[in-house]
Amino acid sequence: MSSRADSRDPGPHRVEVWEEVLTLDVPKLDKDVQRAAAEVVKELHYNPYLGDATFEQHEFSLPGCRKVKFDAPDKRGRRRKQPRFRLIYRNEPSDGSIAVVAIIAIHERRNLIAYRIAKLRITRRERE
Repeated sequence: MSSRADSRDPGPHRVEVWEEVLTLDVPKLDKDVQRAAAEVVKELHYNPYLGDATFEQHEFSLPGCRKVKFDAPDKRGRRRKQPRFRLIYRNEPSDGSIAVVAIIAIHERRNLIAYRIAKLRITRRERE
């Protein structure tokens, strides 16, 4: 991605980052990973279908959610073969015109941490 201002128009939706992402997830990431995550968030303004749908048959089923695999470049500035991090989000509403892209979790993929945290946060919100 270029560092110049992006000439594309953002979509009609807005991107919301859940409070837990800002207070718990982002501070734990190193600066290079934070920058890479910010690039993903920026791209979500233009493409609410970025990444892949999450698996429905998963132990941590996240219906309606999507995941973006990302990582910071390695020490030599090269792209990593296996991105270590996942950004989990969902489009709201999931049918029809998207009003909000809600970012639910940004965490490591290792041991399915990102998915576990996203599931916990969604469950908590549904109970409120």
